[in-house]
Amino acid sequence: MKYSLLVLDISSLNMLSSSVVEDSWFENFIIPSSKKDLKRVVVGDVIYIISKNSDIDSKFLVINLEIFSDSEDKNSGFDRLVTVALSELGTNIRINAKWGAFKEGHFISIYSMTAAKGQGSRYYFNTFPDEYDNVIYAYSKLDQMSKFSQTDLKIKKFRNFTNSLLDALEAPSLENTDVLDENTGIVLLSPSSFMHFGNETLQEWLQNKLTGEQLAFVNRPLDAPVRLKGPAGSGKTVALAIKCLNDFFKKIDEGIYPKFAFITHSQELARHVVTDMFSVLDPSDNWKDISKGELWIGSLYELAQEKLGYQNKAIVPLSLDGREGMSLQIDFIKEAIRYLKKDLRFKTSILPKCSKYFSDRFKSENIDDFVIDISNEFSSTIDADRIKKGTPEAESYVNGRRYNYQMMLDKIEDRRAVLEIHAKYTDLLRDMNTLSMDQMIADFNNHIRSNEWQFSQKYSREDPRSEGFDAIYVDEFHYFNSSERMSFRPLFQPEAFNNDKPPLFMAYDFKQSTRDLNIANFFKKVEIGETQGLELTKVFRSTPEIAAFLQDLDSAFPPLDLAEEWGGYSGSAQTETGATPELRCYGSQIQLVDETFRQALHAANLIGGRNVAVLCLNPELFDTYIRAGRTQDKYAPVTGRDEFIAIKSNIKKPVFSMPEYVAGLQFDSVFIMHVDQLDLSDDELINRQRRFISSTYLGASRASKKLVLSCCYDRGGPSRILNSALANGTLVRTEFDI
Repeated sequence: MKYSLLVLDISSLNMLSSSVVEDSWFENFIIPSSKKDLKRVVVGDVIYIISKNSDIDSKFLVINLEIFSDSEDKNSGFDRLVTVALSELGTNIRINAKWGAFKEGHFISIYSMTAAKGQGSRYYFNTFPDEYDNVIYAYSKLDQMSKFSQTDLKIKKFRNFTNSLLDALEAPSLENTDVLDENTGIVLLSPSSFMHFGNETLQEWLQNKLTGEQLAFVNRPLDAPVRLKGPAGSGKTVALAIKCLNDFFKKIDEGIYPKFAFITHSQELARHVVTDMFSVLDPSDNWKDISKGELWIGSLYELAQEKLGYQNKAIVPLSLDGREGMSLQIDFIKEAIRYLKKDLRFKTSILPKCSKYFSDRFKSENIDDFVIDISNEFSSTIDADRIKKGTPEAESYVNGRRYNYQMMLDKIEDRRAVLEIHAKYTDLLRDMNTLSMDQMIADFNNHIRSNEWQFSQKYSREDPRSEGFDAIYVDEFHYFNSSERMSFRPLFQPEAFNNDKPPLFMAYDFKQSTRDLNIANFFKKVEIGETQGLELTKVFRSTPEIAAFLQDLDSAFPPLDLAEEWGGYSGSAQTETGATPELRCYGSQIQLVDETFRQALHAANLIGGRNVAVLCLNPELFDTYIRAGRTQDKYAPVTGRDEFIAIKSNIKKPVFSMPEYVAGLQFDSVFIMHVDQLDLSDDELINRQRRFISSTYLGASRASKKLVLSCCYDRGGPSRILNSALANGTLVRTEFDI
């Protein structure tokens, strides 16, 4: 039978938001038998999937099924419809800023697919159809942006819902005894299948499962900032999420309308991991009820775009994910340098006056480290202070004092050259009609220190015009640069401070950061004064054998002035024993690639694709392998942190990515490619060494049961960072045909 409308209520929307829906589901819309609280009802040509307790006042999403008639990716499109509905029906779920939402009155439109697949077509929604204020109606999909007044609202079809609702509420559920759960077309997911989180509720964690270290953190009062340090797999994100939700509900129980924020560096980590955690901790999804309190979840960059109102101003930032944005900024900087290498004025009038050290780095064929240093200079100083070439601020920058967190630019002419690079870089961004992440954060930092922001805080906390939070929980704090760290203090409500100390809770592990860090002064930029520090030492992700390898890898970090915050590896594994991590040495690069993917595919066939990851340490080789024909169809690519949903839905093939893109996730088996000495020659800069080891550490710490590293002799053989582990037997070496 062909259905005209699909009707979902809040209960089914919550279930579907944490599931993967396959194309076959759209044929009969069958729900798994395990969902006893839902019922499937057909009235005429309208199909309902609703709670057995739904009534006429429940909140509904009504979908005109015509919008899927020509869809190539129904799963992704359907996920967008569900998210928009949850965001508009009074929950703390928000529309992904990348979807280009446009609102006018009671109408909304969003892009129907990702930029990679083309963004011309849009979904159209009516949030007040036929004057029903508890219904959102997804009524159309059009090939291009159209004025709402010029769209067909399909109200006649919508009335098939209103005319059949009472019958649907009273009808029993249709039975599907002839359909096995695995054939329904829905893959029910939970964080246990994505992050090995488990299915315990908030109360079960508080009563039975938290360690003493975690409980000490969760029980800290909201009267001072607290730092939570711990190695990968120690449960930092878990403890932070539990504390956030526990504090949130305590405020509600006290009769207070709380305004909390859970902020991450990664948009997708917030959207697909943290929100899933909260739904497991609170199965009733009370945390989503915005009438009880506001719990904002997302990346710092999403928050900045939202508060700056960029969407309504047609201003597009490079990204809303920190890691992806940094990568894109680096691409623009490289392009600016390539341009200036050919520019006659720069080559003859500016570069010859620079120091030999700067000039050699600029002229080098391998400018990766130079570009990262330039990027850090832009974010920490030039964009942060809104410095432009030819201004008085630029002269102050050129002639002023240098600080230890800045790039080494000994001569004034070096600094003038950097300003030339920045000028070309901003020209390229302007040509693309976009803002860099650093430019957006600079605008944001000005906005949240403005009179307008302070004025908005006079409204009552329930008023949507009110700005600021009562408490802020920040995950992946080690990824934020100095300008970004300055954003947190102004985000608090004035009454949140206790003796000038805000309730800011920060989880971090400096060894996972591939940014250059001035750790000794890291927390000074947060401008919150003295902070309390707690440390988690028990590791729940990795086997004792993997933890022992990480401890030996830790000894390879170069001796830097990192203060006591760095410390040695403190992880003590609390899991069952497993195999010793293995280093596989191949004669050639081709042999390494072929064998690694063969082994990963075999593992994926045994334990499922989403449980296996192949991680490449070298960015250039990763891009090469993504494009290479010999590796096609052997993996599910994850080329950015906005592709977490691809990991969720991946069943048969291993994930292929880089460590930075899967930070925050874990896999049963991890294969790390190219721990090669060529990428760490003896004359490398210390920061380069630290970044390479951090990337290896980040990748290895994603593994929970099996860890395999690989190198090849045509790229120098095994990196020296593995010497300690090999000598101590925490890494076993296997030679393949050379």
